[in-house]
Amino acid sequence: MKKIDFRKIHVTQIDGTIKDLDMTQHTAGELSALQQFANYIYNKTQDIGELEFARKLYKAEEVELSDVEIETLRKYAAEYFKAFVNEAIINLIK
Repeated sequence: MKKIDFRKIHVTQIDGTIKDLDMTQHTAGELSALQQFANYIYNKTQDIGELEFARKLYKAEEVELSDVEIETLRKYAAEYFKAFVNEAIINLIK
């Protein structure tokens, strides 16, 4: 099990500086980036376990993930996010 805090994602900018990204932050009535990602998984998966994982992410700010959930996160992050965010998530789950 690994604890992940989606409020503190460290993204490396093009110039090499690190910027903190809060994936749980809402803007003007919009879903947070984490909720949008959870919706992506929810709508794409055919697996019940991944469906439950999406529900877990949707409600989370900080979450404890099993090895299977970490692999699910890795799989869908590679599909959904741009490379610089995917890189930050990979570094977070190491």
